[in-house]
Formats: sequence, structure tokens, C-alpha cells
Amino acid sequence: YSGLISVASNLETRVAASQNTWMTSDGALIEVFSGNNDSNIDIPTIQLPGVMDNAYPPQKKSFSMLKYMHSSYLEKFDWFVRLDDDAYLDVEKLATLLNRINSSEPRYIGSAGFGKGRDDLIGEGENYCMGGPGMIFSRSLLRELGPHLGECLRHLYTSHEDIEVGRCVQRYTGVKCTTSWETKKIFFQNYNKGTYTKNIKDLTPKQIDSGIIFHANKEPAYQYRFHAAVLQRKISKLLKKIAQAEKDIQIVSMVNGISDDMNFLLFLNENRPIERMINVVDLYQYHIKTAQFLIFATPKMNRWEAVIRRNIYKAESQPLRQMHPTLKRVLVDDTNDFIRVLQSRVNNAYAKLKEVDFVNTYYLVNPLYSMDTISLLQCTLSSGPGSSRKTTQHVSVHHRHRFTSVVFLSEHNEICNNNCEDIFSKLAPPLKLSESTTINFLTALSGRPDNFIRFLNNFENSFLTRGEKVNLIVTYFPAAIETEVATNFSHDVIEIDGVSLVITLEAGTEFSRGYGLQVAAKNVRSADEILFFCDVDLVFAPEILHHIRLNTIQNKQVYYPVFFSQYDPDVVYVEIPKPQSYFVFTELAGFWRHFSYGMVSIYASDFDKTNGFDLSIRGWGLEDIHLVNAILAAGLDVFKSTEPGQVHVFHDKSCESSLSPKQYSSCTNSRAAHYGPKTLLYYLWKSPVTN
Repeated sequence: YSGLISVASNLETRVAASQNTWMTSDGALIEVFSGNNDSNIDIPTIQLPGVMDNAYPPQKKSFSMLKYMHSSYLEKFDWFVRLDDDAYLDVEKLATLLNRINSSEPRYIGSAGFGKGRDDLIGEGENYCMGGPGMIFSRSLLRELGPHLGECLRHLYTSHEDIEVGRCVQRYTGVKCTTSWETKKIFFQNYNKGTYTKNIKDLTPKQIDSGIIFHANKEPAYQYRFHAAVLQRKISKLLKKIAQAEKDIQIVSMVNGISDDMNFLLFLNENRPIERMINVVDLYQYHIKTAQFLIFATPKMNRWEAVIRRNIYKAESQPLRQMHPTLKRVLVDDTNDFIRVLQSRVNNAYAKLKEVDFVNTYYLVNPLYSMDTISLLQCTLSSGPGSSRKTTQHVSVHHRHRFTSVVFLSEHNEICNNNCEDIFSKLAPPLKLSESTTINFLTALSGRPDNFIRFLNNFENSFLTRGEKVNLIVTYFPAAIETEVATNFSHDVIEIDGVSLVITLEAGTEFSRGYGLQVAAKNVRSADEILFFCDVDLVFAPEILHHIRLNTIQNKQVYYPVFFSQYDPDVVYVEIPKPQSYFVFTELAGFWRHFSYGMVSIYASDFDKTNGFDLSIRGWGLEDIHLVNAILAAGLDVFKSTEPGQVHVFHDKSCESSLSPKQYSSCTNSRAAHYGPKTLLYYLWKSPVTN
């Protein structure tokens, strides 16, 4: 969502120029906050009550606009942008940037300002996002900020509305404006020789490529001129891609597969001078130059993964604790190859190679060409004959594993000249996302009334009060001999409005999560409804329903949300206060459960294809692994994605000795993983000894 702050006198000039240029892009709802000058142009405006249109500086208008966003659109958009009417926004590039950032975290994004003097009252360590090139607020931040906007408006210290907004943000959320160096390029300000120029002139292609919001074009003619420059740059880049594609097609038509001919390789990758075969001996002589050049010349779209001390660090997620066997084999072979070459060079009368230790490696896989590795090895050498003195050297080695063949995929596109309806009618119907699809939350319950009451309260607040199409089906395992509290609980739970159905098993039935979920699934009314298997230790945000419906595709795909799992709060929050919200995604709060398969959404018709859970598994764990294997065997795709709308609330685990060895090991490992992060060791070390 983008709000454009303006005045009635600018509607037919600046706002009209924006409407005819960048505002024509799809991907954002854009509204203009201004008075109405009764002009004939078709520009809908929002007139904020009690706000004078021409008042300057626009303090009240800016704060009231943010309050309007908070009141009207908080749950409908992930991001909120405040823009001046003389700014230019590249909507497509902004969407690409923000899609990489979690809007569930409080984010205040823009070009940071630090004030021009003491009169701005900017304290040490404080800043604000400058209003000219735009301010961006995440939904999480606007949710925290919204209730305090009126209070901030009543206590202004300067006439600069962007400074006051930043002061308000920092006071009530503790969040500062982004200070990354890249923001100066992303939020372009036409600042030149100590002052701000009136219009944007003579931008380089690199500046256009880097920028997303550009400020300012105060004269409409320059807005049109700049829009033409942006479009011209995009066309130029597309033509370059087309030319490269045509070149690739010509090459493929001349040869079959990939040739070992050096000239052919250089021609194929003439824009990538690093794409060439280098043998191991040459690498040893030029390893430093090659490694540095490779790192800086690699296309930005490719992200390097890292293996450090045998732990894999993925480019897009938290560290993984297990190395893939194929990668391990590649690294071992590469290292052994290098050791053999090194031995032939240094094993002489003056030096001997004693030991080679693997330090780390960076690797990148380009599916069309090769797998590249850059490894850092620590080599221990003896100094000479009869000497016990040793020297240590670090050596970087680059290996390229070129794939033996390349597969080019293409699609047949038929272009219609006259009547397109005939062609479109023959295509497969587009995937429709129905917000009316009923989602059944299924859970198995044994005791734990406090956890279940919390689950019900969250279920009611997040879904039922909003009129969402959801059901909750609970399979209850009563104890053989229940206490009075447990007996009252088992009777009362049936009467709770949020529970669609409670299936109470025979008292003393041995708990089995798989069996409980299987029984609950049999009570779903329609094969066209979604089953979401979950636990009572979870809390949900309303947006999870949209994510479930979007990512669960009947007859094709099931959705495994990667949920956030809390650490023990009594351990990690020793020195600092506990957060008031469950939806706090910090390194100290918890971790993303990338390897969990316990929570899954699947259509009832697809669940029937899997034959369900393995009912021979009793107690805790492993039933989820069996189900995912059954899902894959049924020919369904598995989709996993980080899910900010679902948090696993911490609870201690009791690992019974009666569990099978695999179940007991899995349970104890999970229990230990939730104790706290390694980061906590630093805070404990830093804290006073008395603590």
C-alpha cells in the first residue's frame, strides 16, 4: 500500500504526471491524500477529517495519513509506503525488494537522516527516515506504532514531519531507520553540491538500476522525461537478454552437448571470463587470483553457500547440521586431488608436507554449467631435513566440476492476431484460490488443559471472531483414572464454542498422536476440504489461513509450514524482559523448525490416497516421518516455506524411557534443542559473575 501526500493545487500537475507514469504499474494500491480542487481529472482523493490541506509543514496530515493506514488496511497489506507527490516509485522493483523481507518483524525502511543541527533534537544513536525519498513501514511496526500516533502529534519538537515520525517510531517501537549504505542508492535523493536540485537530471544507467524511489521531480515535464528514461533502460536490458538467448540458440544448433574445445567454451561464456577449464596445477600457481576474481565476477543472482568446520550454512536460511553425502564426496575428492599435486611439489630434501586440514569452503551450483568450490586449506610443512620446526600456510583452491550435458527447456507460445478468446478457451483454467475453502484444524489431546485453553483462545481471536471458515476437531485421550480437575476439563471442553467436534476415546487408551489425528480426519465432512494437522502448543496469526489455502493444491501439493519454535523463556530472558507477543522472531527468541514434518495441510481427498498414519507407532514421534513418505509415494508434491503466521510456544518435554530407541533419541534431541541458542553463551559470558 502506498499513500501519496499532496495538496489540491498539485492534482492537475504533479499528481497527474505520476498517475500517467509510474502509477500505471500493477502490484500496489496507491491512494492520494489531498483536498479536492473540483477539477475534471479522474484522481480519487482522500480528505482527512480535521486536516487543513495547505498547512505547512504537513505534520498533522502525515500523522493522520499513517493513522488512516493503520485503521483501514493493517490486516490487508504487508507493507506501507509514505510518498511525496514529486517522487517516482518503481513498483515492480520495490515489490521484489520487500518480498525478501519478513513483514512480521518491525521494519522502518528508508534513507536515514541524522539532522542538520542541535535544533533538530536528534540524540546520539538516533535517526529518522527522510520523507522526500519515502518511508516504508512493515505491518508489524505499524501495528505497534498506530495507537501512539495521536500522542506523538500532540508532542512535536520541530517543524520537520519526517524527523517527528522517526522520533515517534523510535520512542514507541525502539526501531531505527535502516542505515545500510545501499539505501542511499535505493532511495535516490537528487542532492548535488550541498543542496537539493529541483528536478532529476542526467542519471546514469547504474543509478537507474540501483534506485527504487527517486526524489524529486517538482515539474511534471521531468516526471515524464524520467519515466521515459526508466522504460528505455528496461527495454535495453530486455534486448540484451534476447540477444544472449539468440546466441545460445545458435550455439546449441551447431553442437551437441558441451564441447571440450577451449575456444567454444570462451565463446559460450564470453561475458563470463571466469568460465573456463583450469587444471589443478595451474590452480595451485594462481589460486589466489582465481579465487578473488571468481567471487567478485559471479552473477548476483547466485548465492554462495558455505561449509565451515563441516557445518553447512545456506544462503537463505539458518545453518544446517548435516552435510549432503554428494557434497562431502566432492569436497573430499577435491582436497585429495590438491594434496597429491602439492606433495609432488614440496616433498623434497628441504620440506615435507605433514598435514592438510580443511578450514572452510564456499560452493555454488549453476544448473546449466557447473559446480564451483573455493576451499581454504591449512597446510603444515616441515622446515627441512632433520628439523622439528613446522610452518603453517593457508592456501585457497578453486575447483570447477563441469556438467557433462545441458538440457534446454522451451515453451510453445501461440500468439493470436485477431480473436484471442478461442485460444484462451483451450488453455487449462487458471488456478483459483478460494478463500471459502473450509480448513479443518485437527489435533490429538492428552491432558494439558492450560495449553489447550490457550490454544482455544487464540483460535477464537484469530479465526472465529473474523467469521473464517474453519473447524476444530479434537481427539481426546482421557486418563485411566482422571483427577477431578481433569474430569471437569474433559466435560467442559465439549461445551466450548470454538470446538466443532470432540471425539472422546475410552478412558486409559494409550496415547498415539497418529491414531488421534487419523480418527479426527475421518470426521471431516467433505473430500474437498483441507485438513491441517497441528498441536495444541501452537498459536496462529490470521494470515496463516491464506497461506494454507494458497500452498495446498488438491491432487498436486501439500504444505508443510516451517514454523518458529520458541526457546525456554526462563533461560533466554534472564537479563532482559520477556516480549509481550508470541510473534517475535529473533535469534534469542527461538529458531525456525526446517526439519519438522509434524504440521501439514492436505486436502481430505489427497489424505485418503496415502492410507494415513502408521497406527503401529505409539507415543511420541516418528508418525510424521511415515506420513511424509506416504505422501511422496502417493505422487504428491511437498512444499515447505517459512511460515510467520505460526509459532510453537515453548513447553518442556518428558521423554519416557518406554519409548523406542529412535523415538527416545528424537525426543531428547528436541528437548535439548529448545533449551537456548548458542548466542546465549555470549550473553552469559558477558553478564556479571553474580548472575
